[in-house]
Amino acid sequence: MGVYQNGSAPLIWDVFGIETTPGDFTTFVPTNPTTVTYYLRDPDGVVTTYVFGVDPELTNPSVGRFELRPGALSLAGVWTYRAEGTGVVVAICEGELTILPSSVLTPIVSEPVNGPCQVWCDPQDIVDCSSLDIGSDTSILEAAAAAASEVLFELSGRQYSGRCSQTVRPCSDGCGCWPSLFPGLSPGAPQFPAGWGTWGFWRGGWGWGSSDCGCSCLSRALLPGYPVTSITSVKIDGVALATTEYRLDEWRYLTRMADANGDAQYWPGCQRLDLDDTEEGTWSVTYVHGVTPPEIGKQAAAQLGAEIYQSCIGGACKLPSGTVQVTRAGVSVQKAPFVAWGRIRGNWATGLPLVDLFLSARNGRGLKRRPIAWSSGGPRYARKVGV
Repeated sequence: MGVYQNGSAPLIWDVFGIETTPGDFTTFVPTNPTTVTYYLRDPDGVVTTYVFGVDPELTNPSVGRFELRPGALSLAGVWTYRAEGTGVVVAICEGELTILPSSVLTPIVSEPVNGPCQVWCDPQDIVDCSSLDIGSDTSILEAAAAAASEVLFELSGRQYSGRCSQTVRPCSDGCGCWPSLFPGLSPGAPQFPAGWGTWGFWRGGWGWGSSDCGCSCLSRALLPGYPVTSITSVKIDGVALATTEYRLDEWRYLTRMADANGDAQYWPGCQRLDLDDTEEGTWSVTYVHGVTPPEIGKQAAAQLGAEIYQSCIGGACKLPSGTVQVTRAGVSVQKAPFVAWGRIRGNWATGLPLVDLFLSARNGRGLKRRPIAWSSGGPRYARKVGV
């Protein structure tokens, strides 16, 4: 059935009928079954049943044609359906559709997202960047837009995921929890200031200190998913903090700010990960991270999406099919075989100018992903819980 944006209300339809000459589809005559039932299964496995004549979502606008309008779907993932006809026409049809996670609203996702968090272009972008003539219904291009986005996300080294939203549950960094030293304190008691591990006379007074930059310790949580672009909410004991109580540093650190009196504040040193973040003894951070593709990347996705659509319908397509020799006017030209699509002798050569331009500029060496560095003694990232 295709790929739809989160919150879309897809139309699911089938035509029942009888072949007057069995096996010859040209003799197909649309005919209404005696009963028609649709089953719609969401990504969580919950099945909803629609019976014609009972449920208003299932209609019969013309002979043989039945349409199911289940309403807006917000649970991201693969939805499957089954249509059954009995009586005059006995037939069964099954299919599926995909609902993408939202890149703006807090996404409802029941399965891992294997690809970018948001599509790089929309159907109208594909129409504007091509000579396709599909009329006013551009929704048929949604699957092509999603496919083009997935392909370019991988080929560009997974640099441009779009805006991704997630919630993490930070743990202490380095010093552990207060209760390990003072059992009488609660699990939510503050940790020792990160990086301050030496007791002595520091800057005119006795206390925990270090030679790090600054006159006082910063309590920070390291958030995964560089770069972090915005903080949606921070909750401690299930209560959301005011935005003045924290700050985003270096596109990755969540820093706790001093209170109104100038006294240093610290993030909790440990928490109950077996409780939801609405309960006491917990704390969580919900935020948005990731980089949107540059303008040339969006145009490249639109151009690739048009070619993917043309390939699906059997139209003229510029995507190479593996031809190694072309003859024109008696002249033969030998072409290098596409062992790995898009790269010939170390250069991008997909046959699509905008795609080649984008990939050459942003991932000229064809890296699989951005280089990363890891240290066993470095700070720990805040963890996700659940799926």
